[in-house]
Amino acid sequence: MLRIAAVVAVVAMGGRLLWQVVRSRPHFALNHVEVVGAETARAAGIRDLVGVNVGVNTWDVDLQAVRDRVLSHPWVASVHVRRRLPDGLEVTVREHRAMGAVRLGDAAYAVDRRGCIFAPLDPEASSQLPQVTGVPEEDLSERGRRAESTLRRTAALIRILRRHHRVATAHVDREVGVTVRAADLLAVPIHFGWADWKRKRRRLDAVLALWSGRESQLESVSLAFGDQVVVRLWEGIGAREPAV
Repeated sequence: MLRIAAVVAVVAMGGRLLWQVVRSRPHFALNHVEVVGAETARAAGIRDLVGVNVGVNTWDVDLQAVRDRVLSHPWVASVHVRRRLPDGLEVTVREHRAMGAVRLGDAAYAVDRRGCIFAPLDPEASSQLPQVTGVPEEDLSERGRRAESTLRRTAALIRILRRHHRVATAHVDREVGVTVRAADLLAVPIHFGWADWKRKRRRLDAVLALWSGRESQLESVSLAFGDQVVVRLWEGIGAREPAV
């Protein structure tokens, strides 16, 4: 037994010595950090959050601490950090996907698919997203349940519509519901009410097929009345409110 214990001790000591030699080798000095999955404009900011200096031993990097710092970036939804031996670090992120933009005070903010406000936007980035309007600013400022629920439902509608149309705006009204304007439909207001988005989108597409090439005649379309689609035409063009 004593011999076995002595052998184990020698092996353990040898392992520690070998580990110390490995850790001291300049071969493992950190030389580069690669950020994967982030847009180019945000990759530099995410790399700064890694917070590890070039030259530190790769084995000394606290991967969990790096992960926590990167998660503090408003656009990062999840992150995985791993060593790329001998001298690299790979940070793979999944970014939030913006469904729309809302104004909060004097600034525009991105809204994700869950209806959460997660990051400020510059004017150019904001202009490329559907503009969500009508949510009371006091609700947005307080991040109240009412605002979160409203934004979540509005984001769900935008997500469904954007597969087929270029949504420009989504206006929220507590009584009427959500009204959408799409750039490819000449910004005709389309009233969706508050629910049943997928079925209403299918009904909308069926009606729009009937008016293909004549969208300029449409004043508005409403899908808020049960199984009906109410099409309003500009005054002087056919019937005022035909039910389709």
